[in-house]
Amino acid sequence: MEDLPYMRETVAECGRARQTIIAGLKELGFVAHDTRANFIIWQVGDPKRAVQALAARNVYVSNKDAIPQMKGCLRVTVGNATQSKQFLGIVQELRAKGLVEP
Repeated sequence: MEDLPYMRETVAECGRARQTIIAGLKELGFVAHDTRANFIIWQVGDPKRAVQALAARNVYVSNKDAIPQMKGCLRVTVGNATQSKQFLGIVQELRAKGLVEP
């Protein structure tokens, strides 16, 4: 918090990465919700299967399906631009294999 310019740039980078993930998920046919925080919420057809498939690729998300208002939803933390592109690439690969579907 003492380095205000660094903090502002980090917040801005998180915002850009969040928008990249949201746009990428939507292009893949998913519903993605912008939280304006360092995470997003996205909907998948089978949350348990998606969590397992992502974990097998060392991508860890939080399954929010047990919350009545968040049926079918996963929470993913937003990283930097490189991490966001890697995440989308993995989701795209798993979607093509039918392991993570909208």
